Amino acid sequence: MSGHWIRRALLAPLSIALSATAVQAQTAVFGPTLVALAPGGGELPGALRTDVLGVVPDDALGLVVASDVKQTKSKVEKVLRKLQIPFDADGEYQKVTDFLDQLPGWNDEGLHAFAFFAGEDGADPEAAVFIPVSNFKQFAAALGAEVDGEKGVEVKIEDGPDGLIAPKGSFAVLVERSNDALLNRILAAKSSVAAQCEPLRPWIAKHQVTGIALPGALKRTMDEVIDGLEQVQQSFPADNAQVEMVKSAFGIYVDLAKLVREEVTTVAVGSTLDEEHGLGIGVQTLVKPGGRVAASLGTVEPLAAAPLAGLPDGNYFMAAAAVVPQEWMKSLMKFSMSMLNRLPNEGAEGLTPEQLKEIVAASTNAMDGIRSFAFSADFAGKNLFAGTYGIYKVVDSAAMLDRQEASMKVLQDITKGKKIPGLPEQSVERMKVAGLDTIKMTTDIASAFEQAAAGQPIQMKAMFEQLFGNGGKMTAYFAALSKETALFTYDADALEALADDVKAGKPGLAADLNLEATASLLPTTNHAVGYLNLTGLIEMMKRFMGAAMAAQGAGGFLPPIPPFPETAPLGAAARLNPGSIEMRFVVPMQTAEAVRDYMQQVMAAFGAGLR
Repeated sequence: MSGHWIRRALLAPLSIALSATAVQAQTAVFGPTLVALAPGGGELPGALRTDVLGVVPDDALGLVVASDVKQTKSKVEKVLRKLQIPFDADGEYQKVTDFLDQLPGWNDEGLHAFAFFAGEDGADPEAAVFIPVSNFKQFAAALGAEVDGEKGVEVKIEDGPDGLIAPKGSFAVLVERSNDALLNRILAAKSSVAAQCEPLRPWIAKHQVTGIALPGALKRTMDEVIDGLEQVQQSFPADNAQVEMVKSAFGIYVDLAKLVREEVTTVAVGSTLDEEHGLGIGVQTLVKPGGRVAASLGTVEPLAAAPLAGLPDGNYFMAAAAVVPQEWMKSLMKFSMSMLNRLPNEGAEGLTPEQLKEIVAASTNAMDGIRSFAFSADFAGKNLFAGTYGIYKVVDSAAMLDRQEASMKVLQDITKGKKIPGLPEQSVERMKVAGLDTIKMTTDIASAFEQAAAGQPIQMKAMFEQLFGNGGKMTAYFAALSKETALFTYDADALEALADDVKAGKPGLAADLNLEATASLLPTTNHAVGYLNLTGLIEMMKRFMGAAMAAQGAGGFLPPIPPFPETAPLGAAARLNPGSIEMRFVVPMQTAEAVRDYMQQVMAAFGAGLR
């Protein structure tokens, strides 16, 4: 399908923004959707005639909506220019712009949509585009259509396939010529997706483009996923314990897919982009009212203000904070147990099913009483884990330490003398660090992975020493700072420093200006937040590469990779609403600019070899 059809048929406004290459790439995807945007008939209530959600029939599988197309297109162009990303190399994008600028009868500020519908008799989904118009006849005439009443008429486009266009409410509906039956269904429809999308309406208004998967699409998708998993599960021979474990795993995925099918009603993804704030992507997952998931939402307390307070500032690689809903932990325990009950008698390698259940129970019990946690990792300490810090808000820190110790002793007894790559041998001891009641946990990483070293145990051990220190044995420390605060580190000196900072009330990462810039782009009330700092990420990668090369006898030599400039981190947040789970991801504009400058710097350092 040619680019002329997309340009002339108004799919370009919905693609809002990409380069000529992207516009051409969308031809095959969006071309078929040109049938759905026609406002029709006088049978719609007045309020719905100007509302695209009130025009799209309620049997739609999903839709993509966009508003203020020209304004959004202008914002995207500014971002692309600012980042020096070419988007009109062959002039095709300019042709789209020229066409839109002279298009009569089009209401570019209205809410546009293209919707997907199930094909007849199991055929592939069909699509239609809904375009807001101020004068349908003028708009249709600009597309080469001779309007004759309220029926669908042909759109004849030079160098492109023919289509059909018809009015519905304040919209023009466009479909491909072969989809006349779909057009008739749309025009005759008396009910719309407005009711299904009503909980999302304020959220949609905050985004430039929003894609919505409606209940019909989700059920159809999950039915296909479940059917595929069950077919794979049935294809395994029943003559081997390990094969039985794989089959059991597929059964677990089937159960998860069924849970999604039963509990999730709608999923929406929205995006915003401008030269001031950068890129924002939001996700809304609506759940079944009165369902199991809905019952657990809205009752979980959000994170306190400044959840990263106390964590050391500096060149961190990653930082995050989250609440730990205790009811969810109990549900996870039940799910884990049901999963283990599926396993054959032999269990996992070297473990019986009873031992596996002990491990799950002990691990879950260790999380009891934890309200929330925050952590950061800077990888600037004695080894790659020594710069990891954790602060836990708990019901009772002394009781928590007792549970952690008991949990570790279970693992210690089960793993002693075994070399299982997925479950290294562990030990635990009670001690004092900086005057704090502490448990020290030691995991023998190197010994557990000796068999996986491919005949290079010396190199593998050297690698693990760089990563974990202490001969490839990873140590971790859990300490009670106060009744409701516990601390976690992988290094005793780091634990003492963290304790001093928290007791002194230092803001730490909570006062980091770059991190604050990203936090300002996220919702103010959250149940989880996370940040990825590219400056620390590059340094971590360099150190990891150096450790790997040193383990291979290369002396730690590294190419001259320049440091990444200090800038705002990437950010993410999650929030539990009474009827939905909301997430947001952001790439601040200053970060995008820093990536642009850094890539130019790296290319200059490495020359044509990197290009």
